[in-house]
Formats: sequence, C-alpha cells, structure tokens
Amino acid sequence: MFFLRLFSRGYGHAIALSGLYIGLLFLIAFGGFPVLPEQGLMPGVAYGAAALPVTAAELQRLQAGKVLTTNKSSDTYPTGVEAKVLINRPIAESWKALYNQPAVFRGDGHTKWVKHLSSPTPATQELEFRLQISPLLAAYQYTTRATFSPTLRRVDFIRLRGSFKAFKGYTQLYPLNNGQSTLLVYGLMLDSGNPIPRMIQNSILTHEIPSMLKTIRRNIETP
Repeated sequence: MFFLRLFSRGYGHAIALSGLYIGLLFLIAFGGFPVLPEQGLMPGVAYGAAALPVTAAELQRLQAGKVLTTNKSSDTYPTGVEAKVLINRPIAESWKALYNQPAVFRGDGHTKWVKHLSSPTPATQELEFRLQISPLLAAYQYTTRATFSPTLRRVDFIRLRGSFKAFKGYTQLYPLNNGQSTLLVYGLMLDSGNPIPRMIQNSILTHEIPSMLKTIRRNIETP
C-alpha cells in the first residue's frame, strides 16, 4: 500500500557516485499499510477522550504542515521508520479513502501501478505494486496483504512475495478537532536483503517517506 520513494532533490547526488547508488535502490519503496508494535509509539498528549501518539510540540509542527519521522529498526528488521502527518479531512473520510489504494497513490512519481488482485475476506485485500525508479534499472514488483480494522481505524500490511526479502507495517488513524481532521501514523519495518549499512538505509527512508505521505495527504484531501 504505502510506498517509499528513493532519491529526492538535494539528496540523491550525495550517494550516486558509486555502486552504492544501485544498492540503495533496493530500499526504495514498497506498499502496504504496515505492522510496527504499538508499544513503540511515543507517549501521547490528551486530546478529548483519546490520547494522541504525539507531544504538544509535535502537534504544533504537524498543524504547520510538517511530516515527522522517527527511526524504528530492530534486529529482525534492520530498517524501520515511523512517520506522522496531519490530514485536513474528517477521520471517517480519511478511513474510507484508504480502501482505494490505486487512488491513494495517484501521482506518486515512481509508482507505475497499484492493482487490487483480490479480497480473500471482507477485511483483507491483496495488492500488487510496481515501481520504476529509473528507465535504466529493473522495476520492482511485489504483492502485499492488507488487513483493515474499522474499529481501530488501522490497516496492517505484510509482504507476500516479490521484491525485497521481507517487510511489514501499519497505518493508524487518530481523530483531531472532534473528528474533523485526521492524524495518520505510518510505520514500516524492512529487511531489504542487501548489505547496505543500517544507518544509510534508515537515513534514506527517513528522508524519502515524507514525500510519499505528502502525496497521500494530497490525494485524501482532494479526492
């Protein structure tokens, strides 16, 4: 479901000088709505009857349009990130939009397609993603299973087959402004299957995910 885009302006040239450029592409993107442990979330600040997984200072930055990211790696998944973005749409509308993955990724620069393959159950979707980072390089294609929980307003995803060794993650929605806007928390854990140092992989994901979330925010706010 959610994809990662690799080199953004001002960053790609710093690592494009050697064979590392090709290796880093394996990190790029993969979709789905992920499965990071909930206990990894930051202590929240009270907001009505709910507690948001953000501090008061973070909430101010989100309200200013920023996308916030934090590294969330582990021994099993060497690369991991958690990101947060505020969407100016009611949470009910934001949740409904997540069911249409091709529309959510519309306009993403590297996503060639998102295909809905099947719905094994009313709460699950199997989705195929194809990414093209450069016409000079092979495309990346993989299939994920997304599991939707309307009660929790959460979507968990996991890699089934295709590019990358393993990944999983989640997208969790929280209501803001009495449900009139939405906090989206995105988590991703990845084992790309290549020997690129963990620090570099985490740096790339932390740098690139905000661009992806801005695309998703735009598509939800202007369906």
